[in-house]
Amino acid sequence: MYSGRLPGITDFDVRSLAAKLKGLHALLTPGEQELLHLVLRRAAQRDEVPPEVAGFAWAVSFNPFPYLDAVALESVDRDEPQR
Repeated sequence: MYSGRLPGITDFDVRSLAAKLKGLHALLTPGEQELLHLVLRRAAQRDEVPPEVAGFAWAVSFNPFPYLDAVALESVDRDEPQR
């Protein structure tokens, strides 16, 4: 939830986000890369404060949570000692 205060954004925060976006960018298809560029350009051009958001919903048909749960279970199974 938005509290009305802007969090302190440090140089480290910006560099960390840039590194994460660079890694994400490498995983995207050319069309997805262009879409990401478009979204970031639009966001950079906006001067108004975004509206307060009470929640969000996935706007795609892919739900990552079952996949992430499966990855977590594989990790736990791999870490348990063999009997």
